[in-house]
This record gives sequence, structure tokens and C-alpha cells, in this order.
Amino acid sequence: MNKILITSKDGTHTIFDKETDEHYHSVFGAYTESQQVFITNGLNSSGRNPLNVLEIGFGTGLNAFLAMIEGQKNNRIVFYEAIELYPLVPELTRNLNYAELIAPSFASLFFEMHNCKWNKQIAITKSFNLKKIPGDALEMELTNIYDVVFFDAFSPDKQPEMWDGRLFEKVYKAMNTGGVLTTYCAKGIVKRALKEKGFKVEVLPGPPGKRHVIRAVKQ
Repeated sequence: MNKILITSKDGTHTIFDKETDEHYHSVFGAYTESQQVFITNGLNSSGRNPLNVLEIGFGTGLNAFLAMIEGQKNNRIVFYEAIELYPLVPELTRNLNYAELIAPSFASLFFEMHNCKWNKQIAITKSFNLKKIPGDALEMELTNIYDVVFFDAFSPDKQPEMWDGRLFEKVYKAMNTGGVLTTYCAKGIVKRALKEKGFKVEVLPGPPGKRHVIRAVKQ
């Protein structure tokens, strides 16, 4: 198997992908990184309710799981779409420890996220609706209008085509004014590409192991 489970420093799993030589989440803390970068900096920075969220890279489902928990806690209705070119196999997803460590009472919902049908909007709870879309985000048309975007592709070193501005332009056009895009990557090329497409870019403190992250707002 090209992908193996790794326990990060906060106890939650990340996945190491041998083919790309990259981890899905930070080895310094998978949950810690996702909570800060995508929930605190992203989902919680929007006051919209209902909230339309787009994730580039569904991966382990951690970001979606945290968005569901946060929405439930704050009585927000979340419509969540996630695009994934390389879905993980059940042998991996059923062993991920996010539910047992973060929200044991939601364990069945976490696994339902992974087991539910693709290309169909599924009501995981009364307030959280998930649509998983298989395919390449660069090649597909974005037909919804989003309030928050979690940009969680592999790094520019591994997937440069995801960060060169083409996808940012497509995403920008599919966002509400004032919409927020958040990502773990704060490289200069990413900041420049976002600014060129019209985003106002903020550089924020990063989670353990990372100095800075980005929040970009559609003006």
C-alpha cells in the first residue's frame, strides 16, 4: 500500500503518501492544524447561515468532520462540497482515529461521511449536508456559490498545477463577495497567485511546525 497511517504529535492520525512523499496533515498535530487553519481561520470567520463550503481535497475527511462538529455546536446549517481526485480506500478510513479522540459521540457520522455515495448531496445530520465529488478540480466547472473555501491540496512542490493561479481564478468566480479562502500554505508564489486573481491576502500565525498560513478574502 502506498499510503500508511502515522500518529501525529497531538495523537491524531495523518497519512503518509509514499508516491508523493508527503503527509496529508501536519506531523506536529493533524487535528491541531485543521482546527486552526480551516475552522478558526475559515469557517468561524464567516457569519453566514446557512453556509456553503467548498473543500479542495476531501482526503481523510478531517476538515469536513470538524466543520460538522462546529456547525452543530453553533446551530449553523452547513452545505459542504468536497472535490477529491484520489479517494482513500476503506481499509484506511475505517482505522482513522479522529472520531474516538475528538468527538466519540459522532463516530458513526464520521464513517457515514466516508461510506456515503459520491456525487449526491447527503444529509449527514439535520444541519450538515455533504456532497463528495470525484475528479480533478482543475477540469470541472464549479456550479455553486461558496462562502468559505478550504484549499487543502498537496503542497506546491508536489502539485504545482493546483497553485499556479488557474484554480484560484475559478474558485474566486464561484465565491460570494466577502467569502473566505483559507490554506495551510503561505509560500510567496501562493500569495502572489491569490492577489493576482483579486483576493485580499492575510498572513496569519501558523499551527505548531508552521510559521504562517493564509486567509484570502474575495473583495
